Amino acid sequence: AIGRVIPECDEKGDYKPLQCHKGSDFCQCWDKKGHHVARPSSKLRHCKCPMEKHESEDFDPTGVFVHVPTCKEDGKYTEKQCMGKGKNVCWCVNEDSGEKTSEPTKDEVTC
Repeated sequence: AIGRVIPECDEKGDYKPLQCHKGSDFCQCWDKKGHHVARPSSKLRHCKCPMEKHESEDFDPTGVFVHVPTCKEDGKYTEKQCMGKGKNVCWCVNEDSGEKTSEPTKDEVTC
């Protein structure tokens, strides 16, 4: 069984994004108000991508008009990001920051 999460908060009283279960190596991501945005995982160690994904899906669940990032199991960004109908426009990003390292294109992208 996974231990309980005892919330850790920042200096403003908001939940810190990465919360880990006591007595295990399972962690999950939470928004400021205490709603989880990524399921518990023993591999999750970063929350920037899962948080951006959660916020984007709230704005546009289809992912057609707003880019909904894809994330790795550890919470980092997948280096190749795509969007649009059919996910046909792609570009490369920095796995830590999510910042673009190439321009969006319909051509084949290798990151």
